[in-house]
Order: sequence, then C-alpha cells, then structure tokens
Amino acid sequence: MVTELTKELAALLPTLPDMNGTPCPAYKEAFDDIAAHDPSVAENYERFFEWVKLIRDVEREPFRRIINTRIRPELVESLSHLPFVLCEAIAHLLCSRHAKPCYLAKLADFVPSHGRLKVFSLNYDCCVEEACRLGGIDWTTGFDPTAKTWSPNLFQSQNKGINLYKLHGSLHWFMTQDTRTRSVEPQNPQVLMELSPTENQHLPSCITVGWEKPELVLGPGSKIQPDDPFLSLLYEFRCSIKRARTCVVIGYSYKDKHINALLDSALDDRVNILDVNLSNPNGHYIADTCYKHLRFRAREAFEEGIISKHLMRN
Repeated sequence: MVTELTKELAALLPTLPDMNGTPCPAYKEAFDDIAAHDPSVAENYERFFEWVKLIRDVEREPFRRIINTRIRPELVESLSHLPFVLCEAIAHLLCSRHAKPCYLAKLADFVPSHGRLKVFSLNYDCCVEEACRLGGIDWTTGFDPTAKTWSPNLFQSQNKGINLYKLHGSLHWFMTQDTRTRSVEPQNPQVLMELSPTENQHLPSCITVGWEKPELVLGPGSKIQPDDPFLSLLYEFRCSIKRARTCVVIGYSYKDKHINALLDSALDDRVNILDVNLSNPNGHYIADTCYKHLRFRAREAFEEGIISKHLMRN
C-alpha cells in the first residue's frame, strides 16, 4: 500500500500547489534528485520525508557552514513547507480510495466469547470500522458515537466486540472549535472529533473545523505524539503486548522505530509474533523461536483461516 501511495504522490508532485496555492514543479524535481541517490524514496514516501527534514536541517546555521549539499538553493527553498503540503496530498489520496474491506469482518472469529478483541492499527483508513459495520460487530475507536469526542472509557466496555486503537490517527479525526465560547475564552482549545464525511459536512454552525486535513501522524521525525489520544493509544499497545501470549502482525513494513522497540521487548518476554506478510521474514527476528512468518496477503490469511490454524497450534 505504501509503495502504491508513493507512486500516486510522485505523479501529483508536478502540479501540487505550495502554501500560496501556486503549482510548484520544483517539488517533483527535488523528489527525482533525491530518489536518484536513494531509490527507496520511490517506494516509500516516508523516506522522502526524512530526506526533506535532513536537507532543511543542514541548510540552517550553524550546519551549513561545514556541510555542503548538491541540492540547488531554489529547491531547498521550495522544500520549506513541503511536509505540510504532502500531508494534505496524502490525506486527499487516501480519502479518494474505494477499498473493499469485507474480509476484515473475519476479525469477529477472534473476538473472545466474553470481552473485547484489541486491534492496533497504523493505517489511517477506516476499513476496519466499515468491515465491523457491515458485519454487525460492536466496535469502538475510543470516540463517543454521539458527542464525537475522545472518550477512552469506552475501551472498558464488557460487551463482546472490538477495541480499535488507531495509533497514527484517522481520516475521520478532525480538530474543531466551538465558536460560541471564543468571545468568552479567546484561547479556547481545539477539540479532536471523529467525523464521517457526512457528519463533517453537516456540523452545527457553531462548530468549525480548524483545517480540512485530518489528524494523521505522518512525519518527518518521530511519530511518538506527546498528547492524547495518541499517547494513551501507544501506552495501551505497550501494556497489551506485554500481557499477550501471541501478537498477530499483518502487513507491517517495520519502518516505525517506536513500534519495533515494543515488538523487540515483547519477543524478549517470549510473546509469540505471527507475522503475516508477503515480504521476506524480518531478518532481525528470524532466528527467534517465538517469531513465525506467514507469506500471505491479509485477505488470504483471513478468508482461508490460515491465521486461525496457526493460533490453534500455539
């Protein structure tokens, strides 16, 4: 998915507007220049983010006094606001996709008879939520379905269903502000709300969306966010993986250092890692007896009961 998204993003770059709304062909020129030296950039937009951050850093004082880059000054200047521009473009591309996530309703097969299945996702899309809706599965992302605001106590429900922890944000999460309190409290903080496209378009007139871009943790830099809901979600992942017997990892590229650190710790604690992935086994874990690699697509693994069979063996 990341490779496909990166290619779509690269195709958009020549016409992507800058912060002033003017198309900036230099974005594509910078992308091509960097990808020529680091081919992984063409496969993973996050590598492009990392390069943009590095170039911007070394062009600042005092680093520029001792570090020379071969990027033209005009290109460096064009990169100043590129991360924000790219975030908007990525959100737009993701929103335009029409996924068919019905197979994810198979998650219901793993829900305990009394309690909740904990699903931790690094994806921004709402495929799991849609699959739960179509499959009649009770689920929560920690946002109140009526007030639309962050209510982590919902994860404590004892009803049979799924707790979905979206560690890197969601296409349905937007910062909003109640204009009724602005005159009384000028510094009235913005509030994160979970809003479907329909709900976003029919908000009460007193509620305004701060900007059209949803809350996505993209980078560059660390993806560890110091505020809620992100900090609470990551903490829950840490606690849950330490208590687990088996962690099923599906389609993960092992590019996020903070997630890798928690998986490393889990293996040290002898938690079984079942890695469902078309890519090669993770070389860092391959010698660990608690690590098992299954070379399947997610759809195959769910629909053919492959994950269930391996869990039964453990």
